Amino acid sequence: MGEPREEEQRLLRAMDANSNRVSEGMRVLEEVVRFVLDDRHLTERLKEMRHLVRERTLQMSGSLSNLLGSRDSNGDVGRELSTRDSLERQSASGLVAANMKRAQEGLRVLEELSASLDRESSTLFKELRFELYSMEKEIVAKLHH
Repeated sequence: MGEPREEEQRLLRAMDANSNRVSEGMRVLEEVVRFVLDDRHLTERLKEMRHLVRERTLQMSGSLSNLLGSRDSNGDVGRELSTRDSLERQSASGLVAANMKRAQEGLRVLEELSASLDRESSTLFKELRFELYSMEKEIVAKLHH
């Protein structure tokens, strides 16, 4: 992939934003699982998944410069939008719920965006999303014990 055209730039921008969203959500989950639950297996799996999302996004973009070149954090029309769910994050369970949704929704967007570009990546993002659904159930059950 050489220099991306305008439409490709916009798709890359959305992929970059959602890859970041997924990575950030998974990183919070990783820390809760690591430090609150002391669960080595889930910590390792979340870390692997987070790195896989970043690697696949980078691979689909063609280069780091393409991906970063598409980024426009200052010009993002959604930057100032916020939600009122910060009160839900006052417990480990609230952190898990909010960040699971963040990661799952970001994976769904990556799945859809990559469907026409790279079927294999789209399938991978779908598999990771469903794995997170299962992990959510497991993590929440461990937190309530």
